[in-house]
Amino acid sequence: MDASIVTALAALGGSLLGGLTTFASTWLSHRYEQRRERISLEITKRETLYGNFIDEATRLEMDAFEHDVVSLSSTSQLLSLLNRIRLIASDEVVETAEAAVDQIARIYMADNKTLRELYADRQQSEKSQSIFNSFGQACRKELQMWK
Repeated sequence: MDASIVTALAALGGSLLGGLTTFASTWLSHRYEQRRERISLEITKRETLYGNFIDEATRLEMDAFEHDVVSLSSTSQLLSLLNRIRLIASDEVVETAEAAVDQIARIYMADNKTLRELYADRQQSEKSQSIFNSFGQACRKELQMWK
């Protein structure tokens, strides 16, 4: 083989290899960046959903201490959030969210309480911590899996 042909083929092979390396590196970097962005959006979506659930459940919990009867329409937002949680969340998050909804229902069925009575009850019982503690812990655990 002629030396000029070998030199030309070596240069062409080197250029081709360099181009493929650059392409592969760019493609992998882009793919990794897209995956990170999707995960970040998923975490944000879940954080927003869980936060909205806590906001609505807290509002209803406070209302339950002051009122005996709850209008079913006033719970529709909370139930809607619970159903959205069922679509995407782990079993543990769903179970703790359902437990929070059940606790709110029990509070509605119990006697009304004043702020003073509520505070006294919470001081006497360490177990009566916020009904959202286990929900929050389950959510944090799930979100940590995504990171």
